[in-house]
Amino acid sequence: MWTRAGMTDYVKAGKIRMLAVSNGQRRSEQLPDVPTFAEAGLRNYDVTAWAGLVVPAGTPLPIVEKLAAAAAKAVSSASFRAHVAKGGGTILASSPAEFERTHAFSFRCRARDPASRGVPPPLRQP
Repeated sequence: MWTRAGMTDYVKAGKIRMLAVSNGQRRSEQLPDVPTFAEAGLRNYDVTAWAGLVVPAGTPLPIVEKLAAAAAKAVSSASFRAHVAKGGGTILASSPAEFERTHAFSFRCRARDPASRGVPPPLRQP
């Protein structure tokens, strides 16, 4: 599998056709005409790479909220957004609760038996 960043120029030049992107429920900012996996019919599948801040269980809510506010400020800066876009990424800033739901969904997508969730097996190359 190649990264979206490495394929974007080829897609825009019409040299390859990208069938779908794994970008959560949002289309890629770099390739807005390419559907998401969900739009392409794979509704229970996502292999989005993500990054986030985690804290130990039981961390007091005021500390979590303070870290979340600092992170939101950092990812909204123009220089950070440009850096992420250059690498083919999309910023999906969220609340701590939304991050927790996304994190749990990501692990379910990588379960040992994805077929049980309606996810087809990976395409095999000859």
